[in-house]
Amino acid sequence: MMKTTKKQRQRIVAKLCRQHRYCKHCENFKPASAHHCRQCKRCVHKMDHHCPWVKNCVGQNNLKYFIQYLVYVFIACAMATGQFIYRFVLYMRDETPERQLSKEELVDDTIMICCCVFSCVVSMLFCAFIVALMSDVYEALITGVPGIDAMQGVPSLKHRKLADAILQDVFENTPFSYKWLLPIPNETGKWTIKESK
Repeated sequence: MMKTTKKQRQRIVAKLCRQHRYCKHCENFKPASAHHCRQCKRCVHKMDHHCPWVKNCVGQNNLKYFIQYLVYVFIACAMATGQFIYRFVLYMRDETPERQLSKEELVDDTIMICCCVFSCVVSMLFCAFIVALMSDVYEALITGVPGIDAMQGVPSLKHRKLADAILQDVFENTPFSYKWLLPIPNETGKWTIKESK
């Protein structure tokens, strides 16, 4: 029997199966919508991106949890921003022109004001970053094209689902409910786009 190289085997397999792709890293077949992640060392179906925050790939099986994560982080950042603003307003109301401050109190007050303003600005920037991430995920849901495919120029589907229907498909095929906010597994949460008839 003649020995073949890895590259020759890949060409032979590609000729035999034009509809499937072959992952040279995993040395296995993969669906057209799967991509190999170098950090995770595996192929991920409907891969959007590798997220360093959660140290995992965002794809079909964990998209619900990633969206929940973004919502929770946004709420926490918005609350922190509100608390910094509230603290600053309370501090400014407490200051009266007649009050004489010692040097130590003046330094402490200046440091507190600077820390409060800096923290508020960082919180607002992080909120803006989270909103940008959420808009990217929303666009991927609406067009049916995950982030990796969008960067590679894959065209979006001709028949789009409504945003509500797509979110129901990702979250549980139910109208909006409290379960959407809970990190519990669901039976039908697949990131699939069904062609309309």
